[in-house]
Amino acid sequence: MKNFERLFLLMGCGGLCVTVVLAFVLADVQARQRTAPFQLAAVEAVSAAQGAPLRLQLRGQGLDARTRVNLVLDTGHRGAVVGSLATPGILEQVRLAGNLAYLAGSYAGVQVVDIADPLRPRVLGVERESFKSAWDLEVDGHLVYVSDARRGLVVLDVSDPTRPQKIGSYLTADACLGIAHSASLGLVALAQGKNGVLILDVRDPRAPREVARLDSADFSWSLKFQGSLAVVADGRAGLRIVDFRDPSRPEIIAVVAGGRHFRGVAVQDSLVFGLDIGRGLVVVDVREPHLPKIVGELAVPGAPWDLRVRGDRVYLANNNQGISAVDVSDPTRPRSLGLVQTSRAARGLDVNAGHLFVAGSREGLRIVALDRINPRQTLLEIPTQGPVRTLMGHGEALLAAVAGRGIKRISADGQAQAVPPVYFGRALQGRQGALSGSRLFVAAGDQGLQIFQRETPEKFTRIGEFSAGGFVRRVLLDEQGKRSFLALGPQGVQVVDATQPKNPRLLQSLSGLGNVVDLALCGEQLAALDQGGKVHLLSRGEAQELRLTVSYALPDLLESLACDAERVYVGGRNSGFYQIDRTGDAEPLHLARQLPVLKGSRIQVFGDRLYVSGRTGEKMQDLYILSLENSREPEVLAQRSFADVVALQVVDEVLYLVRNSQLETWDLRDARGPRQVHAQPYAGDIVSLIGQGTELLAFHDGGLVHRLERSDPLRPVPLALAVESFGDVLGMRALGEHLLVIDRGTGLHVFSDPAAPMPEPVAALGFPHALWSWDLQGDRAYFLDGAGELLVVDLGQPQAPKILARSSLGTASRRVIRVRGDLLFSAGKDEGLEVWELSDSAPPRLLGAALLPWPHREFVSVLDMVLMGDRVLVASGDAGLAVFEWTAEGRPRLVNTLGLPGYCRKVRVHQKMALVETPRHGIHLIDFADAQRPVLVGNLPIQGAVHDFIVEKDRVWLAQQDGVSSVPLPLPATRLVWQGDELLEAEFAKLPLPGVYSVQVLRGAEKMEIFGALGLPR
Repeated sequence: MKNFERLFLLMGCGGLCVTVVLAFVLADVQARQRTAPFQLAAVEAVSAAQGAPLRLQLRGQGLDARTRVNLVLDTGHRGAVVGSLATPGILEQVRLAGNLAYLAGSYAGVQVVDIADPLRPRVLGVERESFKSAWDLEVDGHLVYVSDARRGLVVLDVSDPTRPQKIGSYLTADACLGIAHSASLGLVALAQGKNGVLILDVRDPRAPREVARLDSADFSWSLKFQGSLAVVADGRAGLRIVDFRDPSRPEIIAVVAGGRHFRGVAVQDSLVFGLDIGRGLVVVDVREPHLPKIVGELAVPGAPWDLRVRGDRVYLANNNQGISAVDVSDPTRPRSLGLVQTSRAARGLDVNAGHLFVAGSREGLRIVALDRINPRQTLLEIPTQGPVRTLMGHGEALLAAVAGRGIKRISADGQAQAVPPVYFGRALQGRQGALSGSRLFVAAGDQGLQIFQRETPEKFTRIGEFSAGGFVRRVLLDEQGKRSFLALGPQGVQVVDATQPKNPRLLQSLSGLGNVVDLALCGEQLAALDQGGKVHLLSRGEAQELRLTVSYALPDLLESLACDAERVYVGGRNSGFYQIDRTGDAEPLHLARQLPVLKGSRIQVFGDRLYVSGRTGEKMQDLYILSLENSREPEVLAQRSFADVVALQVVDEVLYLVRNSQLETWDLRDARGPRQVHAQPYAGDIVSLIGQGTELLAFHDGGLVHRLERSDPLRPVPLALAVESFGDVLGMRALGEHLLVIDRGTGLHVFSDPAAPMPEPVAALGFPHALWSWDLQGDRAYFLDGAGELLVVDLGQPQAPKILARSSLGTASRRVIRVRGDLLFSAGKDEGLEVWELSDSAPPRLLGAALLPWPHREFVSVLDMVLMGDRVLVASGDAGLAVFEWTAEGRPRLVNTLGLPGYCRKVRVHQKMALVETPRHGIHLIDFADAQRPVLVGNLPIQGAVHDFIVEKDRVWLAQQDGVSSVPLPLPATRLVWQGDELLEAEFAKLPLPGVYSVQVLRGAEKMEIFGALGLPR
């Protein structure tokens, strides 16, 4: 009213004054609109005749003309969250007993909560003073046993739940994580990470006392008792089954390993449910505890943190990906029942008959109604038994590149049903290998032994494989290349005939050797390293059979070994290095004077020198060179420290190491003065190097292999090498009647018609370096590699691809390229967006560049880029989405910057919409109908890590860690009618599919949702 009074007073100033005042009034109204509270109080479906459009009535505040309304299928079952409780600190774990819940948290101690009404939980009592960082807990009657990460064990008496009292404790300097209690044995066991498991006698809970310790082979996260047995989740060392009939001497009777990383464990009857950080749920049959058997597996999203079992259901807390519900009524075929997005971090959980209680870190306690989890509304639809790297739509089908499996064809109808599980192409999981002439033998984990033949200098072809029935960690060949020796961890050692590589056969299998992690040839003997602390020497007699001759016990967890003519050298994790004399009866010699303790050690012997390497810190790698000329013990000649090393290998008197995206060569001929003689760009996630003769092979994460020629050992040359295998598929594209598959490490693979039931490989082309990005235009493919080179490949004859040109674009920090006409667009952290002119007769010419528009450049990360009409969209992590255009001269110009919630990683275009994927914040939908003013119009919540996504038939298909997921695009309201800024009616011309929907309301970058607000019957 005051604004209108001003208007009347100034009327006499003439038209100019009136115009000024009206502008002031409108600006004031608009400012108040921008600052008006944005709230959504209620949503109600307005009744309408059958067949009429769906109408919703929304009540709230700030519902102005900028408001957008969408219906989003509630695949995260967020409407199933019916109760919550804010808690101080970081809530780590919850345990139930009757109508009470006990909560443990860092900086919060232990809280006792009344859950008689799950919708309205209330705190009864708290004990904080006894704790620094309560991590896990177990309840037994009126006693609560609590693992404190910084204080050890604390015992509480909760006879009066309003006044929990400390009655006992056991202080330990080592961090304590998971806890297990056995009332029948009177024991509490505390998992202590690298320090193993601490076992306490708590028959007198006021005075717990230590009775034993159990060493860890990796990292003990948690454990559970079942009768006189316990199962320990020991990280990468697997699930360890321990006999506690004599609590003072616990005995490990079996190990379930197989290259997994176990964090959690639950036990029910004769089944053990293991929580594998990389793979999800693993079901183990322990009816025969000495012979545990994996009977079922199911991949789940995220990084699983904790699990509980109740009846035929298992619930997994997936940290930032919510809760997975799994049906295990048939333990050999676990089945996903859905995901529940409870909070940003699901750390621990427990379950009763009707509700699931979730410890949500800083978001407190969340309570889920089990009857609201609908298996038919789960996001995950098509499991693939491996992470899906990328997707491609092709007619009525989708092609999914699955790590470790190959390419899978999936139908693309609205129901997203999988066609019969047919894979084509091959994957490789190798991280170590051995060379014999032109053949490569690869230790390929649970893929067994894989054998390749180098047909040409540029191509390795798979010619044979051997299923070892376990996880192959290491392969060695005898001197003639006739026999291969396989280290299979708990399954021992196998000997395989290598004379017929196309049909390898088992010659011998030796078990009972512990957890065999390394092998070495020692003259007529084979040394096998048991990680648990033993070195076995096996004779290789005239009958060509291995026979155990002697075993040496060492007081340590063992990591590596090597041999010379008379001795075996062994690396231990905690105590350092040992020397064993194979020719006499002397006790093993501890080399504490010569060598310090090194983590992840590796030992090599060449001539009269011993090379020992290992980590001394998070990013530091040390190399020791020792002389073996002294017959009693080695003498240190030199020591060097290197930072940021990812791979290191000594071949004869040359050291090769990879760090900071470079391959360095060091001359070791003068052992007392190693010197670097060469360095060259070399990118990729390299995990190991092997060298023999004039060969140097680099194994990359995901099973990729590169070959370097070292006729001059000090200056190895990377060669193009196409391995008939997939490790990390970068992309797929149809080209006429052929399918192109681009693998980051093994190059370009050409297959026959992608519509065929089983496409056949027709050609392959390798590259000297790992590939970062690629694009296809017409019959030419453009590749950007890790060394900053642009390679142009002619695909006019797809069965015979050839490199037309290669040019350096300068530095190697560019990550993405796109091509349109005769222009190449490249983007990188340091270079920003660049536009290059392409020519058949000359190298690319830089036309212009524009830096990315973020003020804190150290945080810029170019992650993806797409072309949309005359715009270039660049996804750049926390910095959001940058929009560029380019001039007629080819110079890029920034026209818009969109700050979006979350970390922008992937961007795709669908019609006039840009879809931007962000972990935790889902997929943002941005309308570019007005290219000058793009508008955020929707958000699609997703669960789980997304490696790639595409849009087909109004559905978003997600390449995820556990399979291919599909969800409809948000359904936007087609008509909005405002009644002030507190009442809004939204009309939807298209009726949504049956299901439970959340109502999503956006105003600019602000978003509100009412989860599970609308249920449409089937």
